[in-house]
Amino acid sequence: MKKLLLIAVLLIVAWATPIGAQSSSMKVCKGPVGAPLFSDDFETDDTDLVPTWDAHGGAGDAPTLNTNPTYAHGGNNSGRFHYGTSSNNAWVSKLLAERTHFFMRGYVYFKTPEGGEAGTGAQRKLIWVGDENTPTSNGRDWDIILDTWESNAGPPSTLRLSWLSQGGACHGSSPQDYMGSVYDINWDTWYSLEIEAQLNTPVVDPGPYDGIFRVWLNGTLRWERTDAKINGNCTTPFTFYSIGRAAEGVVDEYRYWDDVKISASQIGP
Repeated sequence: MKKLLLIAVLLIVAWATPIGAQSSSMKVCKGPVGAPLFSDDFETDDTDLVPTWDAHGGAGDAPTLNTNPTYAHGGNNSGRFHYGTSSNNAWVSKLLAERTHFFMRGYVYFKTPEGGEAGTGAQRKLIWVGDENTPTSNGRDWDIILDTWESNAGPPSTLRLSWLSQGGACHGSSPQDYMGSVYDINWDTWYSLEIEAQLNTPVVDPGPYDGIFRVWLNGTLRWERTDAKINGNCTTPFTFYSIGRAAEGVVDEYRYWDDVKISASQIGP
């Protein structure tokens, strides 16, 4: 009799519980979707951004923690990168577990160069990823780089978004795969930049290649390739992620990064 009563109670509870509530409960048990592999909002970093990041570069102008909310996207702080006469190679990096596919998003702010100088032809490397195995590596077998090129003297000068892949012997001798300079970037404006990259099936030149590279600007898909040469014939995976890096030919200027995330799924702005 007690068993029959218990079964009746369970049936009533199941009948009275909305299907949506049951489904929601099951989703919670599965854990968060798209949990980041790495995340930094720069609110708790040390002055030189270490130990949150593995390394930083720049002989005289190493990246530092900005505490001026004027140059923060969220909260009070951001990463501050100074380029100028004493250093044009301010960057920080992170080594993570091996992956063949990832998403990386960060907010970046290009402050108008001090004194208003223009750097026509300057390359500003933004996100640099590859198969490196040391925090301060300058490239092992292959790299892909999202950058901007300053295409005119202005005022105001124009920053144009682009990307390229490069590498050593196993990457192959064919021309670097790249996105031509498109999509103007304004000074003194926060932008959400997100990339998706997936290794191509290793194959020698001239391919065909099946690597994936996508770029979102403020959440809008601006460019994609599903036939990209990412790693060429190299078999090594993604391990190395960096922001900042060299800025070739620039003048005295500051760049700010905030809310950087690396994830196995799309992040969004």
